[in-house]
Amino acid sequence: MTLLFLTLFACQDPFGSDRHTLEGNRIAAIEAQFDGSVVSLRPSLVVDGALWSDATVELAWSWLGPDDNAATWSEAANITGPWSPLAAPQHANRVLLLATFPGDDVAKRAVIDLPSTTLGAMVLVPDALNLHLDSVEAKQLGQDQRLRQETVAWTLQEPGDLLRWTAQIDVAEDARAHWMSTGGTWFELAPTIADLALGTLVVDGDEITQADAIEAGWLTVLVSVTQTGASTWKAADLPVGIDEVGGFVQQRWLPDAQLGLRWVEFVADDAAPMGLRAIDQGPADASEPDGTDSLGCLVTGPFSPDWLAEGRCTRAQIAEHRLQVQVESW
Repeated sequence: MTLLFLTLFACQDPFGSDRHTLEGNRIAAIEAQFDGSVVSLRPSLVVDGALWSDATVELAWSWLGPDDNAATWSEAANITGPWSPLAAPQHANRVLLLATFPGDDVAKRAVIDLPSTTLGAMVLVPDALNLHLDSVEAKQLGQDQRLRQETVAWTLQEPGDLLRWTAQIDVAEDARAHWMSTGGTWFELAPTIADLALGTLVVDGDEITQADAIEAGWLTVLVSVTQTGASTWKAADLPVGIDEVGGFVQQRWLPDAQLGLRWVEFVADDAAPMGLRAIDQGPADASEPDGTDSLGCLVTGPFSPDWLAEGRCTRAQIAEHRLQVQVESW
């Protein structure tokens, strides 16, 4: 058995970028699932370091066979725009995605093996470690030492704290996770668990050579989980050193949102993790039309932050509209 691989080509990242850092323009992950008849693909697109954009990311998908060279492929795309579930042609064993980001002349490329199974929903769980950049020692950062560290439920984390992130999902033994964020330093611990220092933490042998806390604000975490025959991804936001009013929508922060199923009018807010803020809210009924008919993008159901991250909708298409939103405390 082999893992389902996502290949990101050399032109994929900004020069000098860390694959654990959400920055620049890039295809961060692709979810690939197969339900027995059709293939479903869902990209996570980072635009100028954010999981949203005011301008459209042009997406072009191509079926590839075993002999096709993904690095040089230039044939006309089979599908353009957001992916719709499709049956794979007989010759195909991979899919190539070309994503042209706003302001870029050259498309980013990613190729993924065709999936053969499906994965369920994923929830990200952060827990606090009793460690801080001001006092942590290099010997405490070894894998064995971190495995013995006790954790507690996170509350309001401060810059310099250390957190343990767990991707809760039913996966096979060969599953592995790749963790990314808008700040901090990652230390892998187990296939779907990793520790995150809320700052730049550099360890050289038995010595810590740099330990600088990040600034207070919102931190966005993205994890891609891959196993034999399928892959998925999930994003979440975490407050660091700030305490704001609002709520979470599928673990993404929406400032000023009220808990429950609500009608929410959105406005653009560059300081918010999703680029949006809630105004003019009221209770909603699930039996009512969800408001998506007024949007210029093909989506249904209560608002999902993934519409932005996948490139299905731009922020400009969501802002100033009134939609149903399910808001949670986490």
